[in-house]
Amino acid sequence: MNTFKKVSPKSYDSAYPKEQHADLVMEERDAAERWSASNIWQGSRMMLPEHRAALSDWLRHQADVEPPELSEDALADLERAFQAALTGRRYVEMRWYDRHLRRVRTARGQLLSVDAACRILFWQREGAYTIERLPMDVLLGLTLLENGER
Repeated sequence: MNTFKKVSPKSYDSAYPKEQHADLVMEERDAAERWSASNIWQGSRMMLPEHRAALSDWLRHQADVEPPELSEDALADLERAFQAALTGRRYVEMRWYDRHLRRVRTARGQLLSVDAACRILFWQREGAYTIERLPMDVLLGLTLLENGER
């Protein structure tokens, strides 16, 4: 069974709600908000509003990352680690590409189950009580953790 394939997800937006990331998106915009009207530094007082908006836009998007492509070997390694983590109920460190923030993110948690038809992974973050959903197509890496590493 080859779970991981190179595909572009069609149901990503319905599987991964934007509400989860509202707080993270606000953190990313902090740099851009430094250029708002309330935080004007002395050298920018003569800056045109269009230039200030362009600078704010540039700051907001300067750290955007394009989604990386995984090689066939990396997909095979991901598949092996995924199967071991799911069958053994082990804790893992996951890396995935967040399309809303346009960043590679990392978190530790436990894999719970997989919806193979929708290609959605259900997992629980370490120290959290809620179950989160993650499309399998955005998963970039999976590292099995030993019991002492949690």
